[in-house]
Order: sequence, then C-alpha cells, then structure tokens
Amino acid sequence: MTAKTDYIKKGGNSCFKCESDDIEGGSFSTESGVATQSISCNNCDHEWTDIYTLTGVIDDIPEVDSTEKEAIAAAFVESTNDSFEFTLFDEEIGDEITGTVDAKANLGIALSFKGYGDCTSADDSGTPVYIEKYDGRLVVRIYGNINSEDPTHNISLEDARLHLRSPEVEQS
Repeated sequence: MTAKTDYIKKGGNSCFKCESDDIEGGSFSTESGVATQSISCNNCDHEWTDIYTLTGVIDDIPEVDSTEKEAIAAAFVESTNDSFEFTLFDEEIGDEITGTVDAKANLGIALSFKGYGDCTSADDSGTPVYIEKYDGRLVVRIYGNINSEDPTHNISLEDARLHLRSPEVEQS
C-alpha cells in the first residue's frame, strides 16, 4: 500500500511523509460535488491537497441540532463503507480463512485476511494484497513479507487487457 493510500485509509489524520499528526488544513474549495483542501505538515513542511467527494445528503431539519446532524453524517459514512467480509475454503484440508474487501477510499481495493497483515498496520487490519489504478495502469501489489514496508510483488495487469487477446486463443 502506498503512503498516500494508507493516509486515506487512516482518515487523513497525519502527514503521509513523516507521520506527524501536527498538520493544518486551509480553506475548502468546492466544485461539482468535489471539494479540495490544502494541507500542510508543521513538522516536515510537506504540502498536499486532500480531495473529498460528495457521498450523501442530509436534509436541513429544523428540529435537529448540529450535534445530531454530525452524528447522522457519521452514521451515514459508516453505513456507506464500501467493504464486505468473505470466507475462503480449502477443500483439500477442510480449512477456511476469513477476510475483508475494502474499497471505501475509491483509490483501490484492499484485501485483508485474518491472521495476516503488512509491516505498517496493526495486527489483523493490514492489507497484504492491494489493487489500484496507478500511473495509468492496473496494478496488484502484494506485501508478502510482514517485516518490509515495500511490496514483494508489483504485478501490472496491462497484458491482461481484452484488446490484447490473440485471435487464435480459444475462450472457454
């Protein structure tokens, strides 16, 4: 997982360069359902822009105060978490493992498995497999070593594009 993806997954609460939580946000700019905010780190002076997208709407109900609206918005965000759990079965030995697919950041698909993780995440919340569109290519990143921040495998899926299929290859 890239530092930027990890930053998004953790809610943007610390600098993705130095991991300091001493960050400040500027004013918001909005256009067509997208908002941007300039962010800077007071520790390492790194600057970047957060991008927010419209994910829901809450009616302005006069009898609901701002605290209740915030609670409703938080519940909405939680309910629209684009993740689901799954179980994989090993028919040979009758074993199974549970996992989670998470795509809430809309930047990639994170696959997590019970008992597995990656170097920078807490136990059982890591992402040993991550699929993302990066630099114009669909890429699968595998973090096969719990003690290394770098992926052990970066697999480009560019040669799996349908338009590259040879006409003589039979399809099943």
